[in-house]
Amino acid sequence: DTSCVTGAGMLNWDKDKVSGAFSLEILEKFGVQTYFLLTMDPFSFAGALNFQFNPGLQLGMGFVLTGIGGSLGINRGLSVDKLRTALYEGTLSSVLFVKNLQDNLDKVLENLSVYYPYADNQYYFGFLAQISWGELLKADLGLFIQGPNFKLIIAGELSIKVTSSLDSLLSINVSFMGGIELSKGLFFDASIHDSKFVG
Repeated sequence: DTSCVTGAGMLNWDKDKVSGAFSLEILEKFGVQTYFLLTMDPFSFAGALNFQFNPGLQLGMGFVLTGIGGSLGINRGLSVDKLRTALYEGTLSSVLFVKNLQDNLDKVLENLSVYYPYADNQYYFGFLAQISWGELLKADLGLFIQGPNFKLIIAGELSIKVTSSLDSLLSINVSFMGGIELSKGLFFDASIHDSKFVG
């Protein structure tokens, strides 16, 4: 920690497995986070890299891009069941964009094996984005594609908040996930959590 830059990270090297997670924030205006898991026997890789901006990049009509990122997996796949569990537990947003990486290093590395398990000859890549509209709406969004055993997943969390000078009048948090699996067809799940309306 310094007056201008804060950061955290860890690197684990255990025989045939290397994992790491790192974050850096500059003047509370720009941040970068990355985490990865590499195994050698059998070979596999899963990792993600994302950037945050404050105040963000204007997209027009009041929408602002406050974060962008990507993820990649080699000999790794997408666990729809585990992602669905995170959705209903209200933790899906932390899978897409890790909050407070310095306080959750071990959990982040554990999640890579949980949500992106080893899958021989499977590959995935994903695009991540954080978008806000003033203080009213915030969204974490992710698009993931796996192949050759094709899966396409769109997942995210929407947060809508209306506040007064005294308290929160409206707070709605919705997690959702939809997509296509060749073996199962179309699916869509959504869950409202940690929400309230005028108390």
